[in-house]
Amino acid sequence: MNGTLAASEWMNCQAENMARMQLSRRLKRAIALRVAQMQESEYGLAFHGAEAAREDIPEADAQNFRRGIADDPKEQTVLALVSKVLRDHGRNAALAIESARALGVTDADIVEIIALISMHTFANHLAGASQVFVDPPQLKNVDGSLAAITNYA
Repeated sequence: MNGTLAASEWMNCQAENMARMQLSRRLKRAIALRVAQMQESEYGLAFHGAEAAREDIPEADAQNFRRGIADDPKEQTVLALVSKVLRDHGRNAALAIESARALGVTDADIVEIIALISMHTFANHLAGASQVFVDPPQLKNVDGSLAAITNYA
């Protein structure tokens, strides 16, 4: 099996898994943007920024998701959990998990959140290692300037 075919098969499997998840499309996109930002993935930011726009997620919300910020308390606690898991490699997340549970995030949701972190991490690393060409549109800052990947990590 060649590398292109293997990557394609993995991406198809990932898409099928994401379709079965119970988290909202908006929350899945928020997680993807936060992971891409924290990992400084140009590919992840370009792809998920374009998808957020296609899904009618306001650009200001997409920018805030990159920062780990959301107006909705449940989205905010999920982004805090994502940040904690990424920063500490899954360790010491008990407080973030309890905060999420207090806002109605179920154990099944937590498993999905961590699965999404893993899937996006793999995709970002694969894109970075294979030097995937990032085709515009690039994610823009609220002021209209092109977003730098290190703005909000």
